Amino acid sequence: MLKDTFKIAIDSMRANKGRALLTMLGIIIGISSVIAALSIGQAAQSVILEQVQGLGSNTITITSGNFTNAFRSRATALSTLNSKLDYKVVNVLDNSIKFPEIEEVSPESTSGQDIFYKSKTESVSVYGITPTVFSVRQLSLSKGRLITEDDQLKVKRNIVLGSGVVSSLFGESDPLGKDVKIKGLTFKVVGVLEEKGNANFDEAVYVPLSTLSASITGSKNLNQIVVKVKDEDQIDTLTGKIQQSLLKYYKVRDLDKAPFTVISSKDILSLTESITSIFTVLLASIAGISLIVGGIGIMNIMLVSVSERTREIGLRKAIGARQNAILMQFLIEAVVLTLSGGLIGMVLGIILGMIIGVVGGFSVGISISAIVLSVSVSVSIGVIFGFYPAYRAAKLNPIDALKYE
Repeated sequence: MLKDTFKIAIDSMRANKGRALLTMLGIIIGISSVIAALSIGQAAQSVILEQVQGLGSNTITITSGNFTNAFRSRATALSTLNSKLDYKVVNVLDNSIKFPEIEEVSPESTSGQDIFYKSKTESVSVYGITPTVFSVRQLSLSKGRLITEDDQLKVKRNIVLGSGVVSSLFGESDPLGKDVKIKGLTFKVVGVLEEKGNANFDEAVYVPLSTLSASITGSKNLNQIVVKVKDEDQIDTLTGKIQQSLLKYYKVRDLDKAPFTVISSKDILSLTESITSIFTVLLASIAGISLIVGGIGIMNIMLVSVSERTREIGLRKAIGARQNAILMQFLIEAVVLTLSGGLIGMVLGIILGMIIGVVGGFSVGISISAIVLSVSVSVSIGVIFGFYPAYRAAKLNPIDALKYE
């Protein structure tokens, strides 16, 4: 009997192809939008988390200004924006007796500048660094050499280029030994870094911290200090120790009023994951509205179908069809409609996600959870929005139904 009911449902769809397609359209759009949103959201989350992890999974960053409480206290955040992070803080942290958990300390200062080579120009971030940055930031050398302690002490105008900068300025030619200009000053290219897959580093150049301070920015203040931890399990403990030490250094008792922010790589990963998850859910929720619209369309069409087939229902009941059989027939018709729309929407959603991934330059995979979601949601909509029309059909009086014109 169930097999016959499915056959009747499919025959009904074939008899009214145009109406069935228009009925399914809302489900198709809704399911494809949800699957595309989920796939793209998951892919984007993976890319972002990969880039964040590329900064180092065992690092703690100290920056000037109190951004932790920016949302809770605007006045506190603004009052600390002009705070300075100087090299004395590096000396506080670079103490193996007080901080045995620290492997290396990397002070950094950054300035946005234009770099020139012959007739070519590129806007880059110029990092003023010490030799420890390459280990802390996990930056690998492709050719040449890195910035050394001698470069730092003698304030040399040597420069190491990120892979993206090399491609833009030099193309296929070898940049080693060539001269580039920043702010009218000549720097000699001594090294090239391997591609990291993160624009923050690939599109940047690296000079000695002393050279950046003396020749480019004119300031000895640091943008941030990055600390590499020996053991990831020690990150939370070390974060607390650093906060307490800096509170003493700045002579501040309350962390909410501290002129600095200490944030670990674990905090950044957790925050990034939360933001991208919320963004994905938001996209899927917006797309899901069309599913409700599609469900209402299913209900309307099924009610029309009940009205059109009133005499058929009366005839079936007159020759012995029970209410459950009539209810099941119309309920299965609704489920077949929504399931067909869901499967079409699933395929379109996967294709749409892949197209957007290709355009956006990231890989979008087929999510098993998205496929299960499309099938289950389609069936659920068919049952929920198809129940009332099916119930109405099942409750028709057979005599009244046979007299219906």
